[in-house]
Amino acid sequence: MAESFNGLYKWELIYPKGPWRGLEDVEFATLTYVDWFNHRRLHGEIEPGPGFTTPATFEAEWHKANKRATLSAPQSVSIDEDGISHHGDTTVKTVTDSTN
Repeated sequence: MAESFNGLYKWELIYPKGPWRGLEDVEFATLTYVDWFNHRRLHGEIEPGPGFTTPATFEAEWHKANKRATLSAPQSVSIDEDGISHHGDTTVKTVTDSTN
């Protein structure tokens, strides 16, 4: 996929807009191109079925739909000095058996 993007980048930006005066001109044009590519250019291959959207819109919608899943994190259970298991307590203590 990276090779496809590099070819598209060269075909749409580098070759038609050149020759370039220097590296700063290429860097600025690249930043402008990436912003356009992600926020304004409509893509038809991002989601299944007919329809076009931008990568930024698709990502924002995905995060909105998966907000609950991305905000929850695994919880650990540990045993504190009092010998009681506390859900979500990240403090890990070693429990020793005094009879050995």
